[in-house]
Parts: sequence; structure tokens; C-alpha cells
Amino acid sequence: YQREYVWKADDQVEQFLVDVDNEYEEDSKEQQSYFIGSIIIVKNDEGKYEVIDGQQRLTTIMLTLCAMRDLLENQELDRIPKRYLETIQKLLCDFNTKTDQEEIRLELQYDESKGFLSHLILQTEYDGEKTASIQKMLDAYKTIKAHLNKYLEKGCDVLISYIRYFINHIDLVIIESENIGS
Repeated sequence: YQREYVWKADDQVEQFLVDVDNEYEEDSKEQQSYFIGSIIIVKNDEGKYEVIDGQQRLTTIMLTLCAMRDLLENQELDRIPKRYLETIQKLLCDFNTKTDQEEIRLELQYDESKGFLSHLILQTEYDGEKTASIQKMLDAYKTIKAHLNKYLEKGCDVLISYIRYFINHIDLVIIESENIGS
């Protein structure tokens, strides 16, 4: 059901960031939630969920979480920021104690992705072909990271405030289909 990543850094990704920024109020204790749409999923025979619709948004969210993690990892962190870093890491992937494997939360299945997002999430080197889809993900990641760095330049606590908003107040509606025909 998936198609290649088509969001352009200077168009849809930039608009995504602007939309989030427009809803985020840096000094507000009572943040309003921001609804970014719905995703449609269906459970496959292995018990995993496949994304039918919403893959572009989910991929962009994962790229944003990777950028947040990468910026935080380069900082001296107190207890609370460390907990945010741990939370982000768990949103990106989890450790399966039955298989002793890291399991990433969003695995792209289309050929053009060539496992790039998995490498970014797991922080392993990607030395494969750079397809158009991969180049768009890379551009999106760089744009997002540069955008988030503007918050970090104001202080780690300012970035943490933005991350708190992003994790707690960005809303998605998840629609689970019984099967692809329903």
C-alpha cells in the first residue's frame, strides 16, 4: 500500500513544521492539541500493522523524532531531558527481549526506501543507493533538524518544551480496518 516518500523539504515538510509552530505556544502552560489527520492501518497475518494511508505523515514524524534524538544526544542532559531522550528512543524503536533484536516502529516496505529509515532510526551507516525517495527523506531530516536547532540555540529547556508539545499534543486519529476490503 505504500508509495515512496514524496514530501519535499521546501514544501510539505516546511508546511508541516510551520503548522506545528503555529499551534505551539512556547510560554503557555495550557497547550492546545494540534490535529494532523488520520492514518488507516490494517493488521496483517503476522500481527503487525500495515499503513494503508498516512505514510507520508508517519515518515515525517519519525524523521522529526530522529532529529530530536540526534540533537539531544549531543547535549549535556539533566535528569528530565534524559527522560525525554529515552522516550523518543522508545517511540523510534523498542528492544524485543524474545528475539534480542531492536524493532523499529515504522518500517518502510516499498523498494525505493532500501531500508534507509531503519538505518537512520538505528543510527547505523547507510551506504546504499540514494533513490529519489531517500534523497527526499534526507532533505526532510536536514530541514527538520535545522528547524529544531533554532529552538536548541535558545537553550536545551526550550527544545525540551517543544518536544513535550510534539509528543503530547500532536494528535492523529488511527482508523483500524478489519481487512483491506472493508
